[in-house]
Amino acid sequence: MFVCFEGIDGAGKSTQAALLYENLRTAGVNVELVRDPGTTRLGQSIRQLILDCDEPITPAAQALLFSAARAELSTYIEKKISAGTTVICDRWLLSTLVYQVQMDADLILSIFDNTCIVPDLCVLLDIDPVVAERRRLGNRLKDRYEKAELEVKQQRRQVYLQYSKIEQCGKHVQVFDASAPETDLHGQIVETFFAVNLQQRSLL
Repeated sequence: MFVCFEGIDGAGKSTQAALLYENLRTAGVNVELVRDPGTTRLGQSIRQLILDCDEPITPAAQALLFSAARAELSTYIEKKISAGTTVICDRWLLSTLVYQVQMDADLILSIFDNTCIVPDLCVLLDIDPVVAERRRLGNRLKDRYEKAELEVKQQRRQVYLQYSKIEQCGKHVQVFDASAPETDLHGQIVETFFAVNLQQRSLL
């Protein structure tokens, strides 16, 4: 089974992905945690290239680099799943659609359709960016720059919700209220995981 976690920065993707990984590993499930971009040698190189680049990178270049990393990671994931491993991924297609929103979505989807695997379950953690920022920074007054960042994150939140409805995002897409207490949210995600897993098995 392949599960991906999506959401704006500060939604808790990495935390909840790690919690699910630990829960399944403790339960004896053969599971691996990966991230997009990353994990494969090519993916790590692309990630480092983007992080270390001091020059601006065009949206087209970013989208193509992320798509290349995802294509390589998709092959890796498919091999793991074929060997009986459950794979949990921090970010997947939705993140590219949201963060490279200036690009033609049809082009991104066309590349994805020809190179990548569709998750069995997409966990979309939805949260008001103001709440996410308050968690990170406390309740201090935001300056003008931080307020501008919040406006961008509000837009990204809406794009996440908009694109979550397309079929490539996941065979099952579940939107969770990420402002819920961490343990409660984790419990909801685990319950959803096993429900989808059971449904997948019944179709075999």
